[in-house]
Amino acid sequence: MCGRYTLYHTSESIVERFAIDSLDAVISPRYNIAPMQKVAAICQSEDGSRTLSEMQWGLVPFWSKQKPVKARLINASSEALADQPAFCNALRRRRCLVPADGFYKWQIDGYTRTPMYLQAGETSLFGFAGLWEEWLSPEGITLQSCVIITVPANTAVSLIHSRMPAILDPHAESLWLNNALLPKEVTSFLTPYSDDLHCYPVSPRVAMELFDSPACILPIITTL
Repeated sequence: MCGRYTLYHTSESIVERFAIDSLDAVISPRYNIAPMQKVAAICQSEDGSRTLSEMQWGLVPFWSKQKPVKARLINASSEALADQPAFCNALRRRRCLVPADGFYKWQIDGYTRTPMYLQAGETSLFGFAGLWEEWLSPEGITLQSCVIITVPANTAVSLIHSRMPAILDPHAESLWLNNALLPKEVTSFLTPYSDDLHCYPVSPRVAMELFDSPACILPIITTL
């Protein structure tokens, strides 16, 4: 599961890293992105141009009769995408990238839950594989929303949790965004992240979604 992540890089860095052609979202540093909030997502048009848009994190299928009040579809298991009605249409037609520079996992030891921050490096940006949908409310208001795909954890993350967000390498990003390709041609890229991830404990205040500060990613000192 991926329930919190960060995106504190500048819009210029994000545009350059992901070859964005059109910026349709306001990007500001965020250190505690939570479900049901607005997030940045990258989509690709048929002509190959990429747009960075703002979407709700928490997928609302196009056929849904009403907008969920609580976060439900924030993650989608890679193994079941093609079989679940909420995701199969988006897997064929609406794949996206969710840019991030780190994410949180909670390490559970008895009754103690310690938030751990994981990143590939302080200057690294990566893209989570995602799906998006467009939902029309009864009042005629359009909502764009997205879900982050998860895969089995790699060695580093498995010490904390059994699953992790699907991080794509740059080559796989381009193919994932190409909706002309069939799902069977791109789902092979949904594998555990191969590179090392730096992991360290951070403040329990990360559990409070309104706490969004650089202090979220500061390491805390643990004692034995």
